[in-house]
Amino acid sequence: MSGAPETPTSDALTSDAEAPTSRPRSERAEHAVATVGLVLLATCLALVSLTYPHGRDQATHGYIGLRWLEGAVPYRDTFDIKPPGVFFAHTVGYALFGRTPFAIRALDLLVSILPSGLLLGLATRPRSTTGGDRTRHVATVMALYVMLYFGTFDYWCSAQSETWCNLVTSIAIHSAATSSHASRATRVLRRRAAFVQGIGVGLMLLFKPPALVVSLGCIAFLIHAQRGPTHKDTARNVLEFALMSLLGATMVLAPVLAYFASKGALGAMFDVLVTTTARYAKTGSTAASFVDSIGELLMAFATFNGLPLFLIVGAVLRLRPGGAQPDAAMRYRLGLGLVGAAAVAVAAQRKFFLYHWLLELPPLTFLMGTALQELSEKRSKLKHLSAPRPLHIALLAAVVLLVGGDGTDNVLRVLARGPAFVSSRNLEALDPAFEDPGHYSVSEYRALARHITAHSAPTDDVLVRGFEPQLYLMAGRRYHGRHFWSLFVSGSVFSQPEHFRDEDCRAFLSAPPKLVLAFNTDRPAIEASRSYEGMGYRKIAVVAVFDVLERDIAVLMPTECPW
Repeated sequence: MSGAPETPTSDALTSDAEAPTSRPRSERAEHAVATVGLVLLATCLALVSLTYPHGRDQATHGYIGLRWLEGAVPYRDTFDIKPPGVFFAHTVGYALFGRTPFAIRALDLLVSILPSGLLLGLATRPRSTTGGDRTRHVATVMALYVMLYFGTFDYWCSAQSETWCNLVTSIAIHSAATSSHASRATRVLRRRAAFVQGIGVGLMLLFKPPALVVSLGCIAFLIHAQRGPTHKDTARNVLEFALMSLLGATMVLAPVLAYFASKGALGAMFDVLVTTTARYAKTGSTAASFVDSIGELLMAFATFNGLPLFLIVGAVLRLRPGGAQPDAAMRYRLGLGLVGAAAVAVAAQRKFFLYHWLLELPPLTFLMGTALQELSEKRSKLKHLSAPRPLHIALLAAVVLLVGGDGTDNVLRVLARGPAFVSSRNLEALDPAFEDPGHYSVSEYRALARHITAHSAPTDDVLVRGFEPQLYLMAGRRYHGRHFWSLFVSGSVFSQPEHFRDEDCRAFLSAPPKLVLAFNTDRPAIEASRSYEGMGYRKIAVVAVFDVLERDIAVLMPTECPW
């Protein structure tokens, strides 16, 4: 297959190095203690995240995932504009860990976050140092990734589609970092890398199509790195790479499309993911102009407490002539390219929500790991250990990551409620930690859920208007219609066609739910309690801005909805 045999190696970006200089025992002990401290801090953040409740997005995906587990097919029976991957993740989480918010938190941590950190640590692991130093490097990078994730993003922003995209990105980075050197990678390794990147493309489309830009960044880097000695060789390599990538993507997407086709849901899937999503993408941008968009992009520096600026400037300086060794330089180019690709992916969505910046985590961690790796290998060659210690750089990065981040604030609020939780042994004791301005509080959600369970049976239909799907999960209730949340039928910003509204009306009138939770504030008719009171529902409770309405069986339902 490849002519003259080449020496395969998984360390394709490494260079031959001198035998490592022995570290003083005191420094080795100090390094070990600091690494353990970083790992313990990351572990604390990770464990606290397991107590997080659902936010609106997690509840939407969780509701669809739970209905899927019960036999309802996404798009055909439930409505949301996300691709099916995130719903499937919730389905798997519920199947493994039970039907609680813990399910997706545990699945994200064990199947996405920790493996992502491990892959990034392995992709930047120094080769010219001792085995113990390499192990500590991997542990440090994993800890930094966990802190970057949980220190920056809170419970509303974590456990999103981007979390799974980051696992895909980490796999792609590891593949690129171990098979990009054309003179060292055999044709088998190049084909394997192309196949892995193709799988990544397929998975990105299943979780977050805009994140495909990040996968394409890895592919562009690999194609450039694997160019041949002649134009003919380069063309052959590119064609081979494209074919293997296409095979990988097809192996991911073909079974998914076949499944939805077998369920008669392919048309609904296309309508939601293509037609509706395209319409949604044109509305509701948080940036009013190009200048605003540039300002939103620069917010990435503030989001991560300026860390991207340090990493980008440092990487650019190391790429100057006479700077980093060739292998480290290749890693810096890959990391910088992917930081830019992630920014493009965020900008393409035009929403600039905080959780969109999750896509920057793998490139930023990869740049951090590369800097630590280069510094560690440099110190291993010095007879006089005068260079800065990677340990000090890692500790400084950890401080920068955790100061003032939304996730750090969230963790501190949870820990402050720790004594109450320990004494009561009830997760409700943590509810005050999740009181965010601009959102209804978790305690109000629980009060509404109690009213739902007190006035309905598990088999009764319940309809929640607005965008509060967590109430279905907290109360253990369902709605038979596709539009279990109403923004795509009521919100003018979404510019929805009339057929959604007609469909919603027909579903409601075909089997009027036992309870409706509607707003007592000034809302569109489809969400306002006055509409349902006029249809024979009576108010049985008021909690915050919601009226809990129960259907009066004696009242004849109208033939048309008032919306």
